[in-house]
Amino acid sequence: MEDTQVTPTGPEFPAGPAQAAAPTPRRSHGRIWATVIGIVLVAGCLAGVTLAGVRAIRSTTPPLAKGVSMPLRSGAPATAGEEPVAEVPRASSYPVRTANDLKRVCERWYYPKSPKVQSKGIQPVSIFTADSKDADDRQEETLFDIPNWYTAPKQKAWDPSSPAKVRLVACVDLTATGKKVATCKFDDPKDLRVPMRAATYRLTLYEVATGRKVLEKRLTGEDEECPFVVLLGADRTIYSRPADRQLYETLRKHVEK
Repeated sequence: MEDTQVTPTGPEFPAGPAQAAAPTPRRSHGRIWATVIGIVLVAGCLAGVTLAGVRAIRSTTPPLAKGVSMPLRSGAPATAGEEPVAEVPRASSYPVRTANDLKRVCERWYYPKSPKVQSKGIQPVSIFTADSKDADDRQEETLFDIPNWYTAPKQKAWDPSSPAKVRLVACVDLTATGKKVATCKFDDPKDLRVPMRAATYRLTLYEVATGRKVLEKRLTGEDEECPFVVLLGADRTIYSRPADRQLYETLRKHVEK
């Protein structure tokens, strides 16, 4: 089935790519709910417009502006309901330089030249999420709903200054979907309503330097807020996501030793 793309225009939405502008940060991350193909919509829950689907830009100080970005990603998410095929990790012939290199850890590559996990101290982590049935890529997450995230130790742990310093990679994959939990109302196309369903994810934490599996856990997505901007695929459905605090509490003992 061929999807069509609708881009809002007008004084509030100038013509061009459906991407909100934001100041250039030290490193930016974005996340957009649902899939990477389909219809661009500006949305709000039935109770009103919310910015739940728009990720703030992180810098060394608390964010003053919010925006959306769509990083190109590689690596296919697991099909909902399927268990991953066991694979022997493979050593990369080159070191980590970019976030795209780290994504390969979720595909069972490892980087012998990266720093190893230590028994004490901060273990910098990067998190990559595949939250769609249709998408064949991952989005890098930046967590904000964590205590004192703007302090230096938290920045070092959860928003490392260089991918080459990352010691852990968390891969969060959609595995199953369940009952309807909300209905999200979109203003353009007018009065469009999209169901949100509960979703279950598999979180797997790997050591970058060795490919060793540190943790595997199932999570139910607790973030059920309707997004502000969404891209819909063929199923025309939005799925709940693991909340920032949920991911933080799950990974904290491995990241902040």
